Amino acid sequence: MQPPLVTQLVAGDHDAFAALYDRLGKKLYATAVQLNCAHQEAEDIVHDLFVELARHRQELNDIENLEAYIFTMLRNAVSRLQRRKKTGLKAFLRWSSDQIARNRTHGIPATLPDEDLSKALNLLPEPQRIVLILKVISGLSFKQISSVVGIKMNTAASRYRYAIQKLQSTLGAEDDYK
Repeated sequence: MQPPLVTQLVAGDHDAFAALYDRLGKKLYATAVQLNCAHQEAEDIVHDLFVELARHRQELNDIENLEAYIFTMLRNAVSRLQRRKKTGLKAFLRWSSDQIARNRTHGIPATLPDEDLSKALNLLPEPQRIVLILKVISGLSFKQISSVVGIKMNTAASRYRYAIQKLQSTLGAEDDYK
């Protein structure tokens, strides 16, 4: 026998959805933020989650623990978002690496062959390369980078500094940066 709330949800009762949102909305939002979602992303995920619940409400009859099911939906939505971000960052990173090699931005000497710069960039650990690309090509602040990548602002700054140091060492261009 299903709890009355589930029966009302399956029937499409708007008040039941409102009651469920009142009971879980803030918890879901806070959980999404704790799972490294930006505030707007967390709001969107919670909204979309309730839309999905309403859209597939007939399937709720088969659910034993509604709250656990909803939090599982949230976790899955956050995971999908993070995978999309990671895939997008990798594509952006490839594009940006090409832009750096082509445009020779960020103070690397103009006489440096494109091949050397590309090799040097590829030698950087991916987290450092991502931060460097977002800072140099996109012109993002460390605060913005921290939000995009999901790291602390100081971590973004450190990764940028380490990336520049490694490029200097690899390219033998230390005097050009000081």
